[in-house]
Amino acid sequence: MSIRYFTKNDLINANSKAIKLNYNRTIKEDFLNSLPSKTRFPVDITLPLDTLLMRVSVIINEKPETVFLDMDLRDFTKLKIFNERGVNA
Repeated sequence: MSIRYFTKNDLINANSKAIKLNYNRTIKEDFLNSLPSKTRFPVDITLPLDTLLMRVSVIINEKPETVFLDMDLRDFTKLKIFNERGVNA
């Protein structure tokens, strides 16, 4: 099984782009800044909205609680992948 994930920096950058492009689902910047820096945030659910836009559910803690973010499909495909053999860039 392969799971795409965000680093904190990846999540902040994707969210900034979503805000700039006026996407429907974004995350409050104060909340993002409060997240731990050395954590991987896995993508839980993916919902293609059209041929260029993806809505993702991101797990942000061990409870697990999630947040939704709309992002460019090209950026989504660039996310790092964790699989049973380790992390791929």
